[in-house]
Amino acid sequence: VLGDPGSGKTTLLRYLALCYARDVAEKSALVSSNLGLTESGHLPILLYLRQIGRFLSAHRPQDDGTEGHTLLLDFLHQSLKNENFKLERDFFEAWLTTGRAVILLDGLDEVADPDLRRRVSRLVEAFCRAYPHCRYVITSRIVGYSGAARLGENFSTTTVRDFNLKEINRFLTNWHRLLAVGQMGPGAAAETHATQQTQQLVQAIEANERIRELAINPLLLTVIAMVHRDRVKLP
Repeated sequence: VLGDPGSGKTTLLRYLALCYARDVAEKSALVSSNLGLTESGHLPILLYLRQIGRFLSAHRPQDDGTEGHTLLLDFLHQSLKNENFKLERDFFEAWLTTGRAVILLDGLDEVADPDLRRRVSRLVEAFCRAYPHCRYVITSRIVGYSGAARLGENFSTTTVRDFNLKEINRFLTNWHRLLAVGQMGPGAAAETHATQQTQQLVQAIEANERIRELAINPLLLTVIAMVHRDRVKLP
């Protein structure tokens, strides 16, 4: 999944992790209802590739040609140990070998060194070959996904689209409603206040081409909404 900074790549992976985790922990049906998938009971494993890059730099500073998928498991266990989660070495094996795991790997571009980024990409590919029945989602900025860092041909590539005006309106409606309910409590007064705030900001965005160019990005739209909330004139 490719996208510009602030387009929502990390948010997407966190949302997927939350849906799958609640399915496992609470026997919910979020994967079915929210994602349109028939599977359930799959374990989400969310990892940040910049941290894997640091792990390789610290423990395997040189690529000796023998790097395999177990390095990713080593990193996972070490990360959990650092958070005081002590699991058996084979805890993940049953989930992985039976294809009941969803591997979510965020920020390939955030591995700054090009050679290290290439190694991380090859490590991801090796992990996929070792556990071919699992689901995998990898994210990267568009600019950082090039050359030897690109993943193999078995991966499908998609790009996060910018918001259109309808989606900007929907985002701001939800954002202002959450804020109003949090401050005023649920009820008609909060709904009315949220609607007014949304209408004012949408009108300001539609009236200013420069701000409209920024508002198509979720992160920048959030910043715009925060500035508007604090009653500071939009730049």
